[in-house]
Amino acid sequence: MKYISTILPRKISLKVVLIVPCFLQLVTIVGLVQYFGYNTSRSSVDNLAYRLLDNTSREIIEKVNLYIKIPQESLKMNKTTLKRGDFDLNNIDSLQPYFWHQFRLSLFLRSIRFSDETGQEISYGKLDSEELVKKAQNLTDEPLHKGMLYWAQTNISDPGKRDYYTVDSIGKPQRKIYQFPVNNQDLNWYRYAQNAPKQSWSPVFFYQIIPSLGLYAIAPIRDRNGHFQGVFSSDLPLSALSTFLSELNFSKSGQNFILERSGKLIATSTLETPFIKSEKGELQRLKATESENKRTQAIALALQEYFGTLNTVQETRTLDLKIKEQSEFVRITPYQDEYGLDWLIVVSIPESDFAAEINANQKSTLKLSAIALIVVLGTGTLTARIIATPIKRLSQESIALAQRCWEPSMGKESAIAEISLLSDSFHRTAEQLQNALEESEEKFATIFRTSPDPIAIANLPEGRIIEANNREIDFLEYSREEVIGHTTVELQLWANLGDRERFLEMLQSQGSVSNLEVPLRVKSGAIKIALVSAELCHIQDQNYVLVVTKDITERKQLELSIQASEQKLKRIFNSVSAAITYLQVYPDGTWKINEVSEGSHIISGYHPGELMDPFFWVSHIYPDDWQPIEEQVLANIFAGEIGAYEYRIYDKTGKTRWISQTSSSTWDEEQQCWNVTFISLDISDRKQLELELQQAKEAAESANQAKSTFLANMSHELRTPLNAILGYPQLLIESPSLSQRDREFVQIIQDSGEYLLSLINQVLDISKIEAGYITFEPQNFKLETLLENLEVMFVPKVNKKGLVLEINRQSDIPEILNTDEIKLQQVLVNLLNNAIKFTSQGSVTLSIQLSTGDRLRLQFQVSDTGVGIAPEEIQDLFQSFVQTQSGINSQEGTGLGLVISQKIVNLLGGQLTVDSDLGKGTTFKFDIPIAQESSICNLKSSHGYKSVRLAPKQHQYRILVVDDNQINRQLLVNMLNNWGFEIAEATDGEQAILQWKTWQPDLIFMDMRMPKLNGEQATQVIRQQQSPDNPVVIIAVTASALAENRSQILSIGCNDFIGKPFKTDRIINSLKKHLHVEFVETSTSDQSTSVIPSFTVEQLRHLPQAWRKNFQQAVLNGDPDYMLQLIIELEDYDESLAKSIEALADACEFEELFELVDQIDKI
Repeated sequence: MKYISTILPRKISLKVVLIVPCFLQLVTIVGLVQYFGYNTSRSSVDNLAYRLLDNTSREIIEKVNLYIKIPQESLKMNKTTLKRGDFDLNNIDSLQPYFWHQFRLSLFLRSIRFSDETGQEISYGKLDSEELVKKAQNLTDEPLHKGMLYWAQTNISDPGKRDYYTVDSIGKPQRKIYQFPVNNQDLNWYRYAQNAPKQSWSPVFFYQIIPSLGLYAIAPIRDRNGHFQGVFSSDLPLSALSTFLSELNFSKSGQNFILERSGKLIATSTLETPFIKSEKGELQRLKATESENKRTQAIALALQEYFGTLNTVQETRTLDLKIKEQSEFVRITPYQDEYGLDWLIVVSIPESDFAAEINANQKSTLKLSAIALIVVLGTGTLTARIIATPIKRLSQESIALAQRCWEPSMGKESAIAEISLLSDSFHRTAEQLQNALEESEEKFATIFRTSPDPIAIANLPEGRIIEANNREIDFLEYSREEVIGHTTVELQLWANLGDRERFLEMLQSQGSVSNLEVPLRVKSGAIKIALVSAELCHIQDQNYVLVVTKDITERKQLELSIQASEQKLKRIFNSVSAAITYLQVYPDGTWKINEVSEGSHIISGYHPGELMDPFFWVSHIYPDDWQPIEEQVLANIFAGEIGAYEYRIYDKTGKTRWISQTSSSTWDEEQQCWNVTFISLDISDRKQLELELQQAKEAAESANQAKSTFLANMSHELRTPLNAILGYPQLLIESPSLSQRDREFVQIIQDSGEYLLSLINQVLDISKIEAGYITFEPQNFKLETLLENLEVMFVPKVNKKGLVLEINRQSDIPEILNTDEIKLQQVLVNLLNNAIKFTSQGSVTLSIQLSTGDRLRLQFQVSDTGVGIAPEEIQDLFQSFVQTQSGINSQEGTGLGLVISQKIVNLLGGQLTVDSDLGKGTTFKFDIPIAQESSICNLKSSHGYKSVRLAPKQHQYRILVVDDNQINRQLLVNMLNNWGFEIAEATDGEQAILQWKTWQPDLIFMDMRMPKLNGEQATQVIRQQQSPDNPVVIIAVTASALAENRSQILSIGCNDFIGKPFKTDRIINSLKKHLHVEFVETSTSDQSTSVIPSFTVEQLRHLPQAWRKNFQQAVLNGDPDYMLQLIIELEDYDESLAKSIEALADACEFEELFELVDQIDKI
């Protein structure tokens, strides 16, 4: 491997120089993703293509078998029948019924015929392709159709003519439609049959009647002495094979065809005629390599190049060929039969038919690249604008000059001296050139209008001009009389007589001159540059030379101007702060540096002359950086790909610098080398910034982790005492001896605790939202039920303050909706709480209406007549822990309610907005997308306090309560004791393990955070030591509010969890779920008692099988009406079970219903 020194790319835009390095870094990452995705997609495409090729090849072979085997089997049957003596060849008319019966039995038999040596012949045939129908109609002028049957015969009485007849439904000849002169002895296939030793196929032949190709299945008949008597035959037109190939719909652009080993076409799906007419009018077979279909021709040529000769193809081969820069999947399959056929079946599918999958990934990558490009363009454009704008203006004027629409104007002055100087020089040069062009256009206007080129004819050897067109006369500026009869020397046309000698020498040695560039002097003495072409010609025994002249004077002047401009632009680009290197790399690995820009001194301290040594730059690169990219640099050059690299170098002072380098290469056919351009930029400052950003990121992540740890600890510390504050009022409320006034006092304690919990939850909610732990969980619900719950919740509050609560709902809003009901209710509760809190008189209104648009959306609006919000406070309204002046005056809240509401509304797909007038009131609005649903379970709400105990006649369950906090432990123990369970206690994990071993509880309530051995460790020990046949149920008790902590709890072996402070209903549901117990529920409002339902598999087993199947389907489909109908039917079999299932359905206990379905499925 040779080393490449300094690398410089070709001239490019200043904007590109500033933008491309950053852009390429982004594109590299996206490119890697696309690379691996592309490889995976490409593998899938290859597998699919090979399967499709295999299936299509098999389908073609099966169909060809039908066309090939049926004619031969028919002939074989005819020979057998003849040997049995079933018909007499001396009376060939006796074959007609037999042929008709045989012909009608086979759909793939195109014809059946018998021809003897006397010239007699009978046959049935069928027009089985549109090609044959059209050609037959042209011959007969009869209305024919595809599938039409016909009868043909020749008679001894009228030899040499074959008559064609239509037939009726039983094969009888009806009307003669055509007569054709024929002599079988002149037909190739018949002569082939005379010499054929056995039943076989004839070579491909041309039909005599219509210009089409076919081949005959032949079965020669010979007497005992071996003398030829006649032949049974059935022809197969190749157009029939092409027709069925064209009807194969296996790929959008797929193509297939059948070849002989010689490469000649048998059939093709393109329906191309497999023969051509020569210049003499003769029909000739068409080779696939000479097909007019470019794709067929390209595939055949590729196969010929791959195999050398098609005779070498002895087995099925699947190839991935490159045809005209496009990948093509090709399968070639040999096809042979016992009667001498030897064909090749070719199926091809272009890779582009499968490109959608790859394109999808490429589109995604392009989108990412586009985003990156926009960012890079935005940052680079401002930097490049000052330099690029005057250069762009100069470029536009240069284009205008080239298009001859430039007007003399000095344009705007540039603040950059060099560009201003270049602009002045350009304007002076352009103005002079413009004046010259205008004079030239006036002088030669006639030439441009009448002829593009001047032409003259001179005799030889004198060289006198004998004829010239008007263009030539005008070009030379002489009159016709001054030109005709004179030589170019007499006219002093040659500005340099050496050019004349060179012209004559080329004309004598080569017989012609092509585009010889010479200066010519016209009559005015002006010198014009011309391209002279000449050809010797012989006219009427006299030698002449025909001369055509092209005036390129203007082009040469413009080239000189452009060269001057390029030199000036080059000086400007040398001032760019980047090292730009041009070099040539040869195929043998050697290279030559042509030029290094002055920017090399800026980024390395070395002058361009010092960097001309090929190994100088590489020797200053860190070895650890150069070694990984060394091979890739040359690989990218030889592949013609753009390369991007980063590495460190030692500059002239010994200081380390980071370099970002890009390369591009193009192949120079004339020089037989790669022209390579390298751009090197100093990115040391950027690398230092990246290091600082990484350090800052690590510091931020550390702080965020500390915040999460703090929130987890605070959650536990705050929720643990709240467990007792909220739990014991629940126990007191259940007491039947509590007076109504004491019950109200207890309720105040519970409400205050709930309020305190809501404040804590708001702090945790905003943390979870910021951490991304809050997710969107849509569910079906009734809007009416949600509004009723809000009304029940807030009517006491507004009545207490003397306010009016109005809930206005648009009448055409769907009844059943789908979104995250819990989060929607949380937003509405926050907004209504705020409205009531800051309104002392008037009303609070909740309005719901449909929003117009393509998608169903609901708009919610909460309005009040309260104190309002000052305009200067609205901008801080959605800031965490920030309160308005009215909020501060109320001395309530955390300043998080609206922040949480706004973030939840965003999660639901909407935007929360506010409109307020100070002293008049405030209105909050948001609209969210809502999916309309057709059914939902009916929800029943209950009112009043409820007391719960175990239903009688149940198993006595043991429950172990583990908690280091005595108050929390005692609260749970009291609840469970009141309900009728047998209870034991433990204060840490070690005691819990000992109690589990000695007391064998059915269920354990395990606190997660305890001294010594915590809940997680104790759970793991129990799971490791328990018997798999009798596992204990472990329910985690945790004060953590973070979902990931709860997921971790379940992963260590807990069956369920309840949070602190816990609710009575949550504990009851857990006991029902895991112990399958029934409770008796007593309401304090009406002293009624009901049983919380449960059921067994044995009860389900006795139900009718049809009922079980229908109910299972109703639950899975979420059809409450059908469930209710089935429950009513169930009352005739088991009224108790029917009421239990009805209670589950009414309460929307989906988990219990699905468990019921699982149990039914196992019966």
